[in-house]
Amino acid sequence: MGDVRLIDAEELKRIAYRRFGLEAIKLITLIDEMPTIKENKGKTENGTTHITGLKIKQALPLEIKVNMTIARIRAWVDYYGLDGVYVSFSGGKDSTVLLHIARSIYPDIKAVFVDTGLEYPEIRDFVKKFDNVDWLKPKLTFKQVIEKYGYPFISKEVAECVQGARKYLTELASSDNIIKTDRQTDRQTV
Repeated sequence: MGDVRLIDAEELKRIAYRRFGLEAIKLITLIDEMPTIKENKGKTENGTTHITGLKIKQALPLEIKVNMTIARIRAWVDYYGLDGVYVSFSGGKDSTVLLHIARSIYPDIKAVFVDTGLEYPEIRDFVKKFDNVDWLKPKLTFKQVIEKYGYPFISKEVAECVQGARKYLTELASSDNIIKTDRQTDRQTV
């Protein structure tokens, strides 16, 4: 990818205008004001999922995506300070690119790698090649988590159903006639 040139939002709009015309400026402004995909996701009349924001962002030229990423990284560091921002670094392609971009602006920014015990040895070896990476190891192994809590729900559909059920139970809990339980242990609470 080479060196990353640092620009502000106004310069990004000027570049977009020169390369892609007035519509690009409108698009960048629209994207900046767009809600997150989770907020933007919903069902249309015919039952299809509406994720326009994601599709628009995916269609942007790479240079604009990189510059938008730089602007967001700067905003985080401006708000939290360099010592309050970490890059979550899994050793995969996406987090490697993000770490490269972040360190092109802030060379001393820390990265965090969570070693769950399930990573391939090649991933661990790759992560070891980077400086200034904090390694975290969970207190419980994956096997211990499964033995203690059961296998995690993977499906987003299942997670949405669970969220809906919790919301329904919360509404029911406002009634004095229902027994309330702790959601982690299912023990009855007062």
